[in-house]
Amino acid sequence: MAELYGVPTKAMNQAVKRNARRFPVDFMFQLTVTPEEKPAKSKVKSKR
Repeated sequence: MAELYGVPTKAMNQAVKRNARRFPVDFMFQLTVTPEEKPAKSKVKSKR
């Protein structure tokens, strides 16, 4: 939604939190990333 309205995600989340009573209960949801979906950390060490 934030991208659709051209605003940062953080700003959209704040606006929704401040105006939660204006939205239907089934309107809001938040996507989360599970540990399996997170990108693997690189284990490359720099040579100095």
